[in-house]
Amino acid sequence: MQLDLTDDQALFRDTSAAFIEAELPVAETRKLHESPAGYDRDWLRRSAELGWFAMLVPEADGGGSVSGRPLIDATIVAELVGRHVQPGPFIPMNVVAAAIAAAGSAAIAAVTRPPPSIAPRHSACPGPSPRKSLATSSEMPTDSIR
Repeated sequence: MQLDLTDDQALFRDTSAAFIEAELPVAETRKLHESPAGYDRDWLRRSAELGWFAMLVPEADGGGSVSGRPLIDATIVAELVGRHVQPGPFIPMNVVAAAIAAAGSAAIAAVTRPPPSIAPRHSACPGPSPRKSLATSSEMPTDSIR
């Protein structure tokens, strides 16, 4: 599908493509496909700093998209991730972030909000809202989830 990109979206696409080519070229991704984790956590953190995992989260909750059309912006990144065979949980992280932003509770936020040092405004860790944040802990008390 051919998208008519705005100037901001074209810049976002070009910046994201340059990031992928510089930070994790195809030769390096092949190595990751054979590793037990399947992706590089540091690369994942750096891609989160570009806002790749908070595009479907409202700006009021720490997310946001380049154009105000989050599905188009996510499609831009998804196409690049696929073209460059980038490993990692791009789709699951976006889906979970959007779901928690839409329906998260204070109990979830209390155990999932990451430290500010790893949660830049546009990252995989949406928040500051006390009821909305992306799950980053496996020790979530299930008895307090609504």
